[in-house]
Amino acid sequence: MKSSNNMYLAIVAIVAVVAVVVLILNFSGGKQAVAGEAISISLLPCSDSDGGWNINDPGKTINRTRTHIDYCLNTTTVLEGFCEGNAVRSLQGDCGRNRLQCSKGECV
Repeated sequence: MKSSNNMYLAIVAIVAVVAVVVLILNFSGGKQAVAGEAISISLLPCSDSDGGWNINDPGKTINRTRTHIDYCLNTTTVLEGFCEGNAVRSLQGDCGRNRLQCSKGECV
């Protein structure tokens, strides 16, 4: 009886370890984390009202932990939000490149 209990506990332990590994890989997008690198864990998907990287339309990017609303840094630069997987990211967009100006979070 003791041998079958040990076997049962070993199987339960293996299943638990496999489940933890699967959860970690799902939350990290299957990527290996580098020491010191943050991994964004969000149970809700990311959504962007202007459809992604779109500096010609003001938008709102949101997930469970962060919200970004596109805005002008100056007259020729917009800070554009977008989704990268389930993470909210933002980068500067150059309106002046197309001889446009930034106004209310978009290049016009």
